[in-house]
Amino acid sequence: MSTPGNKKKSPVILFGLGLVVVVLLTFIANWRSALVREVRFPLNKGVAYLSTFTDHLVAVCHDGEVYVWDWDNLSANPKTTDAQSDQAVLLVSGRIVSILQSNANKIVIADLDDGEVYSDIPFSAYDKQARLAASRSGDTVVVVVADMSGGVNSGQQEVVLVDCDAGMVHPIVSLAKEAEDRIMGLAVSDDGNFVVLAGEKDGQGYVVLINVEQKHVAWVQKFPDLQKVRNAVFSTDGRVIYIRGTDSSVQVLNAETGSVSRKLLPFKENTSTAGDQNVQILAASADGRFVAASIGGRVCIWNCKTGKLVFTKGPGHKALSGLAFSPDSKFLATSDTRQSGVIKIWRVPRR
Repeated sequence: MSTPGNKKKSPVILFGLGLVVVVLLTFIANWRSALVREVRFPLNKGVAYLSTFTDHLVAVCHDGEVYVWDWDNLSANPKTTDAQSDQAVLLVSGRIVSILQSNANKIVIADLDDGEVYSDIPFSAYDKQARLAASRSGDTVVVVVADMSGGVNSGQQEVVLVDCDAGMVHPIVSLAKEAEDRIMGLAVSDDGNFVVLAGEKDGQGYVVLINVEQKHVAWVQKFPDLQKVRNAVFSTDGRVIYIRGTDSSVQVLNAETGSVSRKLLPFKENTSTAGDQNVQILAASADGRFVAASIGGRVCIWNCKTGKLVFTKGPGHKALSGLAFSPDSKFLATSDTRQSGVIKIWRVPRR
């Protein structure tokens, strides 16, 4: 038999349960409203690299296959190539430039539609440290390798410009390399005039800015507190470089001097919500308004002008592997390194 006390508690319990349901439904509704669509491809594919070149979304899978979608028609079947790429970029001409390191160290230039190989250029690389990057338009392609001669390790890291029409490379600069030095990130400015390298040197994180036209190093900046800098990306106007290190912030560098102008944090000031979670992936929008990063399995998007965090969400991937803004900067694609066969497309808040 119920007591008066139990009767009084029942409405309170029901109210509490109702509140939990409302909060849960609101959370699910908000999560679903931000998720625009899921782009599917074979279930046994995990994405290693995700990027946007020209008007296309490019995914390089762990097995070397490359999938290319038109951002304006993501529901259509993607174009594919089985060039066994370790990294790949798409040119405005419809050619794919790939780095192959698994079986043979070479740069391959091929047609996306029919797979015809226009040129393959051998190089030497150590510990699979070759890096490939291109400007957002796909007009400028740059590669960092150990030795373009195919010879023994000369203690140099060569930065070269790929001439896709002639099927050859042109040297930009050579950098001294010690055995423990690592190049971990490479990016090309939208105008193709500058290249930024990020990595680890002498036990410290470091970033190098290179002037492509003048073929010289503009500056070198070391970051002892970061130990290593895993990635760097340019803002669309080339005035800012965003870097990720071994902490939970995105550091904003003045591209002219290399100095840190501010930090973007994935949590409110004076809190430690992010703990020791590291920034894993970076992407900057084409309109210059936003920069995105993955931190501890969550995706964060900041307004570049205000520094305000405008979006944070766990995208539901088992292991997040890539971020890429759409050409109009209205959407963000996220990918999974595990074999999910899904790329998710999210709406970017316009604030």
